[in-house]
Amino acid sequence: MKDIKLLDTVAILNSVPRERLTLVELDYEAVPSLPSGQVGTVVEVYEKGSRYQYLVEFSDSQPAFLTN
Repeated sequence: MKDIKLLDTVAILNSVPRERLTLVELDYEAVPSLPSGQVGTVVEVYEKGSRYQYLVEFSDSQPAFLTN
């Protein structure tokens, strides 16, 4: 795998189950998975020992508005 850097564009090749996600916005807690085909931008890289974790921001081609 290529080294992933800040501001790289990434794509989801296989669905990522909810258990593997850390969602930072409570409105998305009900998301069952991150579907394949999503494209996002790496906005933060965290070093955890010899491993890395990434904060990736995704945008939807069909935006939805959340209401309270």
